Amino acid sequence: MIATKTVQVRVTFTPPPVAETSDGQYVVSGEIKAGLWHTDDGDCYYARLSDLEGGVNSIIANGNTGPATIQINPSDRAVEFSGGCTWRKIG
Repeated sequence: MIATKTVQVRVTFTPPPVAETSDGQYVVSGEIKAGLWHTDDGDCYYARLSDLEGGVNSIIANGNTGPATIQINPSDRAVEFSGGCTWRKIG
């Protein structure tokens, strides 16, 4: 008689930060990399955030612009994009 044992393993996959993105809120270093980001589109909203609370006090910098290049810093907690623009990491 052979004894057997069933083991359940949970594997969690965290995808690498993106190099191109659109609308959404992204955690810096986890979902999006710090650095220079650019859009060639127009009427784009961005907000660099100090936390994920969602209030106006969370906004480090923001704007409605395009084409535009912004700097996302490693100290930023998150960044939010809207307006249907495509942002690409350029540096």
